[in-house]
Amino acid sequence: MHNIGKISKTLDITIRTLRYYDEIDLLKPSHISEAGYRYYSEEDILQLQRILTLKKLGFHLEQIKTILTKQDWKTVFEEHLELIQYERKRIMYMENLIRLSLNVSLTEGNVNWKDINIFLNEDETSFHNEYFRKQRIYMRQHFSDEEYEKLTRIPKLDHDTEESKELVQIIGEFKDYRHLSPIDPKSQQLASRFHKLLMQYVEGDEELLSKYWYYYKKFQANQQISFLFDKETIQYIDSTMDVYQKENLT
Repeated sequence: MHNIGKISKTLDITIRTLRYYDEIDLLKPSHISEAGYRYYSEEDILQLQRILTLKKLGFHLEQIKTILTKQDWKTVFEEHLELIQYERKRIMYMENLIRLSLNVSLTEGNVNWKDINIFLNEDETSFHNEYFRKQRIYMRQHFSDEEYEKLTRIPKLDHDTEESKELVQIIGEFKDYRHLSPIDPKSQQLASRFHKLLMQYVEGDEELLSKYWYYYKKFQANQQISFLFDKETIQYIDSTMDVYQKENLT
């Protein structure tokens, strides 16, 4: 038999916790002396190790009691697994939202709190909220499967990749330069970078890229969320890319 002090030191658990486990009938000592000292058997220690293992797996005490006393481990494990899966999706959603917010703040020089609040009010259990769902459906309606597959290669603004960072940087520069004339050398240098970046993802398909930009603008015009592309920036990109195409692609 082992006294409570030894168990506490051996398994790195406080005496107070062991007493609490006794109070809630989760782990009762095999023997209590006349003086009130608690003593634990080898089986008690094994049971305690099971409790500590289940705690590390994220189970709360009521679940642990159910698993150990009622042997209803299958139901509890399945419920806990479902909870973990939900939490994983929620964390991934929040990670994507924070990364998107960071990228937007880099282009705007500030955080767009209004739009971020709209995202937060969406369904957190999905990897993409309603805005992106609508965008996917809209694009599917206007592009063939082959075209859509190419477009999915364009860097996503909520991804942590070098390509996404480059796209964010270019968009930010478009916003910074929108006071310039489309024929200004800085505007045309930026247009060239933007064109080359996107062309590599659509396999050099100029027609597809033009089509994508046309429908993206139409989609964006009908959305309450204005991430990245306000009307002034879109007009500047349009004018700048028109000049670039006339001078370099015709």
